[in-house]
Amino acid sequence: MTSPPNSSERESLAAALQPTLANLTAVGLSRSKQESVIIAIASCYATGQGYDNPSFWKRSDTCARSTFNKWRKHDPDFVAALDGAKQVVSDWRVQQAADVVEEALLKLQLATPEFVDRIIHIAKSGENEYAQLQAAFGGLDRASKRTAPKNQMVDMLMQYVDFSRLSSEQLDRLIDGENPITVILGKE
Repeated sequence: MTSPPNSSERESLAAALQPTLANLTAVGLSRSKQESVIIAIASCYATGQGYDNPSFWKRSDTCARSTFNKWRKHDPDFVAALDGAKQVVSDWRVQQAADVVEEALLKLQLATPEFVDRIIHIAKSGENEYAQLQAAFGGLDRASKRTAPKNQMVDMLMQYVDFSRLSSEQLDRLIDGENPITVILGKE
């Protein structure tokens, strides 16, 4: 279940529901009550909650369940507005999710220069050679396709490896052409 919509989300949802609510043909208090019931049900849908429970029908913004059932049985405009509201909420939820993803993507894009600076710093002066290699290769793994081919970059980075710290077995594996990342990081 998702959290209840905040005030701006409620306003956004209410605005999205207005064209659907405009199709109601009831007048006066009955129309006002139908609108509030549809908005209440739409809010439940928006938060992933069910509405068919006794406490829902006792709320001031809803009606008696028997009244709701009468509207569903005898008022096709109410049924159409209710169905329309369900579709509006579905579309609204998809848009809310897309907005969250877009915001996260923007934050990541804005932070990218800091990430890259940190990776470069660790790759150049990390606590130990393993951390340096891990940062360097991690950065390379995520490099754009427009950057230099990774093999060239691996070859360039290999010049910073202290081969005297590698075992005879690691040196033999490198000479045999095994992946330097696998050999140096000790992966099998």
